[in-house]
Amino acid sequence: MKKLSLIMAVLMIMLSTMGFTSVEKAYWEENKKIMQWEGVESDQDLSLNFKTTDGFSINYKMDIKSKGIMKDMVTYIEVNTEALENSPAIPQIKMYTKGADLYINKEAFLAFVKLSSQKDIEIAEDFVKITNEQNVEISASLMDEIMKFVEEIDLGMDMGMVQDGNKYTLNLDSDKMIDLLDAYMRYIFNNMDKLPSSLMPADFKMTEEEKQEMLAMYDAFVTPYKDTAKAAIKGSAYYQVDTFEESKYSQEAVLDIKTPMGNGKLAMNSVSNKVSDLKISLPASVKVVNQEELNEMMMPEMPPMPLSISLDGSYVNFKGNDFTEGKIEIKNVNGATYLNVNQLSRLLSTIIETKEDYIRTTDLANLGFDVQWNAESKTIDIY
Repeated sequence: MKKLSLIMAVLMIMLSTMGFTSVEKAYWEENKKIMQWEGVESDQDLSLNFKTTDGFSINYKMDIKSKGIMKDMVTYIEVNTEALENSPAIPQIKMYTKGADLYINKEAFLAFVKLSSQKDIEIAEDFVKITNEQNVEISASLMDEIMKFVEEIDLGMDMGMVQDGNKYTLNLDSDKMIDLLDAYMRYIFNNMDKLPSSLMPADFKMTEEEKQEMLAMYDAFVTPYKDTAKAAIKGSAYYQVDTFEESKYSQEAVLDIKTPMGNGKLAMNSVSNKVSDLKISLPASVKVVNQEELNEMMMPEMPPMPLSISLDGSYVNFKGNDFTEGKIEIKNVNGATYLNVNQLSRLLSTIIETKEDYIRTTDLANLGFDVQWNAESKTIDIY
């Protein structure tokens, strides 16, 4: 499942960044020339703002510098973000990639962990290396295969790209954006067997019957909502201009989104230059993190769950993501509740120091337990 997720992620990245113009042969010929550059250096100015109808808003300006060595699939990206209008701050991001392995600076990594899990963790090294465990090698030849797959896509629709010499312009309205996404999804479902073999699991096979089942599910659960989606983003638009020169490539792109929940705009200007003899040195001070460790770091800490006991002695004992149910011996004497010490010790996985066979619940607080009466569920909750 993880490997299939990576496959779809890689493919969707390619489609979302290049797929708007995949049917234009001349455009793709220019793109293939860039993929053959020995090295590339890029500067991007990006602005992002979004405001919801209930008043929440974000507004950022980003300066992105990147460089890459195509044949080795080694890249470096540096992102400096200016938060405007009281938007939450974003730390400087420095990232390296080598094949499918990702290196990210400690400050950015810790910020992402804190945002996801609210955990404060300590890392001594300057960078965190997130290792690839998917058995998929990200290489120049793989990217060539993906480019070839995308290039051959025939969506059966005219996207309206206009060529003027070395300049390519694309304008999409909201309806065409939805139609384009729908056409892509159908094409992928119909051509899963044509995806680059090195991306697919070794035992991956899809029959014609399975393809038709996928399309039938898509038609049943997605297609009926196409008009709803078009109405939801009515007035949205995408604009893109690409200019190709001998050793230079520039792009201007604007995505204007309008929805019932709010409106947003993403604008980008980028310039890429062909570079020879480019060198990128990977970080030396690195903490290696595998996927399992990353998931653990990103997982929010669960609040403590109690041993919850009803007045008749029935209990629910929560431990992590699991729980057990049963009944404990309980006595009520003069309005006080007493619990069987041996049974309670087993449930709490601790030894309760007392010579008595029963202990009053309020006395558990003197032993370090947090005992609360839950009026809503009418239970004694012991933490």
